Order: sequence, then C-alpha cells, then structure tokens
Amino acid sequence: MYHLLKLFCLLLILSSCASYQDKAEKSMKAGNFFKARKYWVLALKKDPDDAKALEGKELSEKKIIGKNLISLRSLRISGQMKKALSKALYLKKLTNSWDHLLGIHGGNFFKNELKKLLPFFQEEINESLTKGYPLKGRFYFKLYKPLFEFYGPEKLGKINLKIKDVGKNKCDDFIKNSHDLVYFSLFASKFCLHFDPDTNISSLPHELDKDEFYKSLDWGLKIKGLSKSLEGNLVKKLTQVFYEGPFYYSKSTKFLKINLVGKLMEKKNVSPVQKVHQYEVDIPYNEVVKELKWKNVPFEKEEKVCVQNVCKNQKVVRYKKQSYYEPVVQKKIRKEKRYFNYQANQIDQVMELDLTGEVIFNQSNGAISFTQRKVFKGLEHNFNLPDIGLSPRRAKLGQIKNWYGSKLKTLSINIRKLFKQKWKSLYCDGQDISLNMASLGDKLFRCRRGGPFLLKEIEKWHQTYLGLNSRQTESLLGSYFY
Repeated sequence: MYHLLKLFCLLLILSSCASYQDKAEKSMKAGNFFKARKYWVLALKKDPDDAKALEGKELSEKKIIGKNLISLRSLRISGQMKKALSKALYLKKLTNSWDHLLGIHGGNFFKNELKKLLPFFQEEINESLTKGYPLKGRFYFKLYKPLFEFYGPEKLGKINLKIKDVGKNKCDDFIKNSHDLVYFSLFASKFCLHFDPDTNISSLPHELDKDEFYKSLDWGLKIKGLSKSLEGNLVKKLTQVFYEGPFYYSKSTKFLKINLVGKLMEKKNVSPVQKVHQYEVDIPYNEVVKELKWKNVPFEKEEKVCVQNVCKNQKVVRYKKQSYYEPVVQKKIRKEKRYFNYQANQIDQVMELDLTGEVIFNQSNGAISFTQRKVFKGLEHNFNLPDIGLSPRRAKLGQIKNWYGSKLKTLSINIRKLFKQKWKSLYCDGQDISLNMASLGDKLFRCRRGGPFLLKEIEKWHQTYLGLNSRQTESLLGSYFY
C-alpha cells in the first residue's frame, strides 16, 4: 500500500510538471516570455532537476533580456534618454534578481549603451546642481549609480564630490535663514548632515518648543457608574491616543487637562408577555381502502382433441386471470397542530455611556460630547416540556464590560480627531504663501506634524525648493516631519 501511494504521488508530480511545461511552451510560441518563465519556474519547483524546464527557463530569460536590450538602444537612438536610463536600470535589476549573466556579447552591448548614456546622466546631475537642487542631484546619482560602477570609484567619486560641495553651500544658506524657525531648523539639520556628517549645526535649535506641547494628561473624571477598573481602562486608552498625537512631547513639563463628566448606565426592564407555543401531535385513525387483487376465473371452450389418430371437437375448461378490488382497513396517522399558552418575561436591557467635557489647551478648549446607547432585547421562561418541544430559555443580553470596551474604541477615534483638528486650527489654517522659503517650510512642517494636512502645499514646497517630492526627500534624509 505504501509503495502504491508513493507511486501515485510521483505520477501526480510528473503530471503537474507536464502541465506547466505545456503552458510554458505555448507561451513561448506566443512570444509571451515572462509568462513562459513563470511556468518554467513552477515546473522547477516540482522537480528542480528537470533539464527541459531548466533549459526553457534560461531561454525565456535570454529572450526577455534580448528584447529589453533592443528596446534600450531604440530609446537612446530616439533621444528618449530618461526612458533609456530607466530601461537600463530595469535591466540591471532584472538580471540581478534572476542571477542571470548577460554573457560576453550581451554584456558588451549593455556596457556600450551605458557609456553612451553617461553624458546624459552627468548633464541631469549638473542641471540639478545649477538650479540649486543638490538633493535632487544626490537622488539621481544614488538611483543610477549602479549602472556606471564599471567606471570605478574615481570617476563616480568626482561626480559625488561636486554634489556634496553644492549641498554644503545650500546647507549654509539654510542655516542663515533658519533663525528661530524650529521645524525648518530640524529639517535643515538633516539636510546638512546628509551632505557632510561633520557640519557644525550647533547654531540650530535641536528641540521642539516645549511650551507648544504637553508631557502628560491631567484627568478630571466624574463619571457615575464607572468602576475603578473601567475608569483605568478609559485613562489607559485615551493616554495612548495622546501619546500618539501631535501635542505630546516627552521633554515638555506641562500637563494637558481633560475634564469628563457623565454616566455609564445599565438598566433592565422586565415585563410579562403571553406567548403561544405551537406543536404537532400524531392522531391514529383507520381508513378503508380498496386493495387490488387477482383471481382465476374458469371458462369453457371447444378444442380439437385427438386420441389414437381420431380427432374430434370437445368442450374443455380453462382459466383466466381477473382483477378485482377488495375493501381493506388500514391504520394511519395524521398530524394535528396544538397550541400551548404560557407566560414569559420580555427583558429590555439598556446600556448607555454619556460623556461631556473638554480638553483645556493653552489657547482654547476642545469640547467633548460623546453619547452611545444600545438596547438588547431577549425573552426568558422556565417551562420545561420536552414532550411538546418547549425548553427553558434565557435572554441573550450584552455584557457591560465588553460593550463599554467597544465604545472606548469609538471614543478614542473621536479624541484622536479632536487633537488633529485642534492642531490644524492652530497651525495649518490661514497659511501665508508670500512667506520666504524657510518661514513657509517651517509653517508647513509644523502643520504636517498634526496629520495629512496641506499636502498639496507641502509637495509644492518640496518641488519648488528641493526639486523632489516629499517621499523622495525622505528616502534620502529619513523622516523629518517631527
């Protein structure tokens, strides 16, 4: 039995391999080499030593690479240099991920194309530096550097040094314009250290303004019906929201006051109700039915009878089958509905959490108004009459602790929104677009701390003064939205 099972599994693997190979070959004939490679890879997962699949995978990769090499040359010849560079980078990543060598001819072809793209690569970086965008030059250099590493570190080092020099000059401008702009200064610090880790940034502020923030929450709670345990859950949940919000700063010495009054209530109303239980009973009865039966009926007929060669006609008796119906008494059972009247208790359970209060900020207060109510309905009785299918029933009601926990999640969402909206009203509304680069950047970075506000303005600032979008900038400097 074990050997038969082993043979079956082997046949199953071979059949699936054959299926993948068939699909791969069809894809190859259709010129869909990526799809073909996918099926060759699947076949190899089933059988890593499959010579045909190994050969097919290698051939499909050669076809894909060859097609992209031709596309690279066509893009370069047509003057689409940026697309050609992107194609070259794609090819590089493709061959690296497949661990596929280009071979002598393919390698030489690719290298010659890259040599012809180098001047454009340098021009793009020089143009960025001329416009005062050293970070864009660094981004461009870092992105396409792997393509030109065959030139060696000296040539690429000169390009990088030029980017670094312009970046250091830009850094000096940022430092001069920083003044008391805390958020812009924190960004400038990252910018400067990116181009030169030894930059002297001691003149720049390295901490946020403590007066804008709070270290912890100061609670004023007067909530009726709230146990110490449930009150602790509320404090823990909302404190976590505060720590994740824009107003928290560990180095601050201030406390943010939160006052909450209200009640947590659970009330049950029990009222008797008359219910009717319907069931069925079996009623036996007799019924006369006609039952089909058969009997033999005699009849006479003349037949030719021969005795000792003497034949004559004579009458003989024969029988034939004849049906008839006979009344028969049968015992049967019919279903009849019955009704049982009984009294049950209708239970209405009401849970309510009603909170009002405020968060007291320096400048103004944030109002809190939160009301949640839930009614659970259920029926209860103690009748246990299994003969008629009536069993005791308990109402499925809510648990106050579980319901309260779910409402805390909703409250947390509301408080998180309150913090964000308060920050937005303080630092995001009424932006003055006539501000200079540093002042505008400081206001936008401060605003961004509170959430995804003024995203278009932030992106415009990055493109205008850095030549990159915010995501590209963060890929180089790390996060700088404090």
